[in-house]
Amino acid sequence: LKVVSQIPLGQKERVVVLDVNGEQVLVGVTPHQITLLKTLDTPIAAPEQGPSFSSQLNQILRKNDAS
Repeated sequence: LKVVSQIPLGQKERVVVLDVNGEQVLVGVTPHQITLLKTLDTPIAAPEQGPSFSSQLNQILRKNDAS
């Protein structure tokens, strides 16, 4: 099970694309339930991941310590 992509729709609601054993599904997530919206016929590619927030923060802190 892997989260491919997600988009927030509100404070606690989101739409998520999950990869489940090579099959991608679109689900709606609320605080009270998860609803299958669609099984995707054509898989979507995961967005490219940039550096994580924590690694960027550590880089900035190291630069400040060196100054």
